[in-house]
Amino acid sequence: MKKIIFSLSLAISCLNINATDLFVYPGGTSPDFNSIAMAVDSASDGDRILVSNGSYFGDVTIDEKSISIFPITSTNSYTIQGNIILKRNTSGGTAKLVTISSAEILGDFEYQGNVAFPYEINIINCNSFGTINLKADNILTNIYYSTFYKSIYLNASLEIVGNTFESSSSSIDTLFVEDANWNVGSSLASSTLKVFANKFKNVQLRCNFTSSSILSKLHIANNYMNQTISFTATLLDLNGPTTNCLIENNTLSSIGTAVNSYGNILKSGNGLVLLEIRNNLILNYSGSTSSGAYAFSFNPNGRGTILKLENNFFNLTTPLNIGSGAIPNIIGYYFNYTPYSIVINDNINTNSTTSLATFALNDTSGIPTASAILSITENAGKDIMECRDIDDTQNDIGPWGSPHSWENYHLNSLGSAKVIDIDINSTINSITNGSLDIKAKSVNTNQ
Repeated sequence: MKKIIFSLSLAISCLNINATDLFVYPGGTSPDFNSIAMAVDSASDGDRILVSNGSYFGDVTIDEKSISIFPITSTNSYTIQGNIILKRNTSGGTAKLVTISSAEILGDFEYQGNVAFPYEINIINCNSFGTINLKADNILTNIYYSTFYKSIYLNASLEIVGNTFESSSSSIDTLFVEDANWNVGSSLASSTLKVFANKFKNVQLRCNFTSSSILSKLHIANNYMNQTISFTATLLDLNGPTTNCLIENNTLSSIGTAVNSYGNILKSGNGLVLLEIRNNLILNYSGSTSSGAYAFSFNPNGRGTILKLENNFFNLTTPLNIGSGAIPNIIGYYFNYTPYSIVINDNINTNSTTSLATFALNDTSGIPTASAILSITENAGKDIMECRDIDDTQNDIGPWGSPHSWENYHLNSLGSAKVIDIDINSTINSITNGSLDIKAKSVNTNQ
């Protein structure tokens, strides 16, 4: 039976009436350009740089201006053979908006300067081969549908959606969101960092907010996080004295060979207010952690953390140990301090089942292909309204469950839920001094 749940909004939005489109293509001559760097240098605040297929040499320096770098058509891509440099000064004021779409970036993306000129940066559908370092006060960076091969250091972000973070480094690369300081202009539209439907392969997700951060909530949903090489860092490292964190419908898998007393899969500390872990697949290739190592590690320094562990699937054998007490074999835990409150409900543990130790993971969708897992986890997630699947059935455990299903963001995945859920602008560049914004929510074409 085919079900369609459809909501679509179209809007024509006018840009700055003084904004100009600048065109870049190989061999471009005045008034056009043959260099992205030259076009950006010549652009005024609010201009768009429209780039044809090709490789373009030289560093691109963005100096206190709102700028957009797009392909001329949606099928184009282009290569920046150099660094992207964000200049900052002390003038403050309204945040500048920088959008870079469909680029292959061979160099680094970094800032220069000190005191805050605010920027909001969108990286969309790009491939980045260098380090990204935008960890400075008053820089907000959102990233969508892009692939990254080295570490990323950010000050703040509202959305990290549909990306691939992949590393083969034994020292582990990191996506690190730290401090989230925003000291100029108005407050942000949201206080929540959403990390949805990304693939992390040997890359750590680390968040460390402070009491003065503009962000106070973390929502980590429907990601595929896989450790395939031995390292001592944990997959998820979360801190923040005022932070509420919801971790749901992820696959968190580790080879478990590293002896890591700080937690192979999750480390949390510094007084998280609420840590809710629900509907996740938490897997280990060997079915257990090494001696002296734990899957999870909690260090709530203020001893005020409320922990909820509900409707997760485990194949780990190490007992759960909280402070001086023990809860029978659910998962390997270590607590430096006992949380203020603990709720543990409806978790599935197969520690006596060895057949799941060699499960397979599909690199395209992140969905484990072991039929034993799928049969156990379907319609086994927490059955509350905000978790129910798009077909209005009880939530599945794992990244294909919930309204934020992996299928919403990866249309080439092998799952059955082919859903579209897009919240970022799709720009048609032929509209003079304007853009056509298309937003779709929950388009379900299940058969």
